[in-house]
Amino acid sequence: MTYWHASVRASFKAFSLKVSIEGGPSPIAIIGPNGSGKTTFLRFLAGAVIPESAYFLLGGKKMVDTEDGVSVPMECRQIGYLPQGYSLFSHLSVLGNVAFGLTGPFASRRHKAKRMLADLDCLSLALRSVDSLSGGEKQRVALARALVVQPELLLLDEPLSALDASNRRSVRNLLSQRLNQLGKPSVITTHDVRDVASLGAQVYVLEKGRLIQSGCLDLLVREPASEFVAEFVSPLTLSGKA
Repeated sequence: MTYWHASVRASFKAFSLKVSIEGGPSPIAIIGPNGSGKTTFLRFLAGAVIPESAYFLLGGKKMVDTEDGVSVPMECRQIGYLPQGYSLFSHLSVLGNVAFGLTGPFASRRHKAKRMLADLDCLSLALRSVDSLSGGEKQRVALARALVVQPELLLLDEPLSALDASNRRSVRNLLSQRLNQLGKPSVITTHDVRDVASLGAQVYVLEKGRLIQSGCLDLLVREPASEFVAEFVSPLTLSGKA
């Protein structure tokens, strides 16, 4: 079942993006070398990039159609987005940041935010300012803010990159559980094959702004389309888990 479909063509300084990707409720992982267009594609889905030519359908609703002049504003797309730079609000506490995107009574929003912080084992940070947090702590708070709402599409740009090895394993498992519970599509970018394996994600490979391969992780292991793909899956082949 296809729940969303996006095609985009955009040109930037010394870089062009021409990609078409579709997905259902299961997670999708976008991988590729730095500068391949992964973050740009997520920013297009979120509404932060305006391309020359694009079409984006989400849950039967047209988000973008440049031919018809359709472009739903970012705040109306019901899309959760966790960027690499966290984008936390320095004037709000950790609890305020996590509760920011929620609606409803104040007490209910605080309760949901606290519960999510507890799930990510960082409830003790609730009353702290975000400026006092370490990089890993900021990553957890930003992840909590993205997960606490129930968006129609969840975009996660390197969501585990700032965590140390032990925290990364636990948060990776929690993320997999949460995405299954969410039952809505999600797109994650990552440089770690273990993230893809944990999520059971369908993989799309971008290089130089173009899609060069797509399929399940087993396919990438058996038939890597490039040197980058072979290197990406090498931890699985070396461990004998392929």
